[in-house]
Amino acid sequence: MTINNLLREIKRSGGLLTVDGDAIEYKLPAHSTHLIESVRRYKADLIPFLRAHGGCLGRFPHCPSCASYRLILDSADSFTCSGCGKTSIDFEQALRVN
Repeated sequence: MTINNLLREIKRSGGLLTVDGDAIEYKLPAHSTHLIESVRRYKADLIPFLRAHGGCLGRFPHCPSCASYRLILDSADSFTCSGCGKTSIDFEQALRVN
């Protein structure tokens, strides 16, 4: 897999990559966890790319009730909205467009 294919797959799957210092944080839907090894393999190339693009790649999770981006990660797969208070928002719900 090339880095361009990896980036395309992450965006298409609804995944999210962010850079934090020299680390890459990722959130991928269950059907895309096979991409984790490629993220690790391309880490040295991804960090400067992400920094050049605002530190983030992918759709940013938001509350399905109020559309706020003020989500707090409760666990590995659940958010709470600090805007409206909705709880138990899973990653798939937080990425839905409609």
